[in-house]
Amino acid sequence: MNVSNIEKNWEIYQKLALSIGSKTGVKDLLDKCGEQIIITPYKDRDDWWTAAPGGLIYHSLLVLKHAKNVAKSSAIEVNPESLATVCLFHDIGKIGDPSGKPYFLEQESSWHRERGQLYTYNPNIQKMTFPHRSLYVLQSFGIALEPDEFVTIMTSGGQGLEENRFYGGGETKLSMLFNIAQTLAAMEEKRNI
Repeated sequence: MNVSNIEKNWEIYQKLALSIGSKTGVKDLLDKCGEQIIITPYKDRDDWWTAAPGGLIYHSLLVLKHAKNVAKSSAIEVNPESLATVCLFHDIGKIGDPSGKPYFLEQESSWHRERGQLYTYNPNIQKMTFPHRSLYVLQSFGIALEPDEFVTIMTSGGQGLEENRFYGGGETKLSMLFNIAQTLAAMEEKRNI
């Protein structure tokens, strides 16, 4: 990803996020955390080409693109604002703390870098899963979620995880559509798949 793509993707991301009319607080989030969002990678390892500044924005836009395409091709009807909300903000927690402390820090160890780990995790912020941190960031800006949006973001780390087992069998159209889109995005982003 080059700087011009990051800038273009940020413009698209902002426009889409601000078009979610039912969500107050989005503008405040973008204004306060915009730089964090722009520089945040999506992954920490070099086997993902989104492990670079701008990776989070690119990934979020890609998930939304796939979600819209799957919904259209299969005639699955979901609230478009809910779809945009979960796709654009499911991993917003990867920015770190809304106060400006990043979650990802550049890996300083040459041994780890040689083995593909480009980033390490910031030990100076509260330990949380990415989905839980995303919900924390959203609530920090007063962004209220509908129940299915909340559960979709909370379980966005994967339906097979132990902490998400309770929600098995209760998936909504929104969460199922999101999971399909997330999988399609991962297939594009992972090197050597």
